[in-house]
Amino acid sequence: MFGQINSGKGVLFYAHDRSAESDANSFAALLQTLLAPIMFLSGIMLPLTLAPPLLQTIGLINPFAYVVEAARHLFLGNLTDVSIVQGIALTAALMILALLWGVSAFKRAAA
Repeated sequence: MFGQINSGKGVLFYAHDRSAESDANSFAALLQTLLAPIMFLSGIMLPLTLAPPLLQTIGLINPFAYVVEAARHLFLGNLTDVSIVQGIALTAALMILALLWGVSAFKRAAA
C-alpha cells in the first residue's frame, strides 16, 4: 500500500516538475498545503476516535484514514479485517488517478 502511495506521489511530482510554470518552491508549498491536513486527519498522529466529532466526520472522507487503519490491522495480524481490502483498493485507485494525471501532463508537455 505504501509503495502504491509513493509511486503515485512520484508521478505527481514528476508531472508537476515537467509543467511550464513549476519551480521547487511552488511544489513544496503545494505539497505541504495538501499533505499536512491529510496526514493529521488520517489518524497517523493520533487516533481519530480521540478527535472531536466534526474531525471524525471529516476523517471519514480522507482516503488515507482507511490506509492507516489497514496498516494497523496488518501490523496486528488481523489479516481477515475488511479495512485491509478497503485500504488496498483506495490506494490502487489513487495510484491509477495519479498515473492518469501524470500521463496527461506528459502528453501536454510533449505537445
